[in-house]
Amino acid sequence: MIHINSNIKIAVAVLAGGNSSRMGLPKAGLKLISGQTMFEHGYAIAQELELPCIVVGHAKGIELNSYLGLLVIPDEIPGCGPVGALLGLLKSCEATHYLVIACDQPLLTATLVGKLLVDTDERPTVFMNSFDGNIAPLPGLYPASLLPHVKQLLRQTRASLRELLAKSDARTIAIAEEEYVRLRSANAPQDVAEINALLSSLSCKTSN
Repeated sequence: MIHINSNIKIAVAVLAGGNSSRMGLPKAGLKLISGQTMFEHGYAIAQELELPCIVVGHAKGIELNSYLGLLVIPDEIPGCGPVGALLGLLKSCEATHYLVIACDQPLLTATLVGKLLVDTDERPTVFMNSFDGNIAPLPGLYPASLLPHVKQLLRQTRASLRELLAKSDARTIAIAEEEYVRLRSANAPQDVAEINALLSSLSCKTSN
């Protein structure tokens, strides 16, 4: 576990509670061209950062028996998306800050998400595209102190991470567009095919 100071403890939280309706099967267990499942990719990031890993949601598609001591926190309010998932996570008291990633972001690297851990404070921290100013809610560093904001937001009919970020004075880290592309999610089979092509291309560049 990374200790920024004696009062801060960080854990990686992989969101794995969506319905995967567009994909047609649980995304966490989908195998990539690398041979890893989508969840294994997220878990590997946690290991590389030497942080504990928590699964948030129903965890369908994940072989839980393969991970000794892996903590699973069910969605406290199913069907409320990432904000509903945050509720149970922030209430868990497992850490003071959570590096939250979606299980369907297989282009992320530990080097990239590690940038979110710089100058940690009590504001959520997310990436911004330096080219067009677009902000991505995931991955993001979300402190446990956001719990009152999350509870208040969930009283509304619809709650989104973008609204949570706006209400909590989020800090943004600008990254180049070629890095921002790595935040892409795989929501449908076509997305997986395109991401696998990107992974293959990146692997070829690395080997050369």
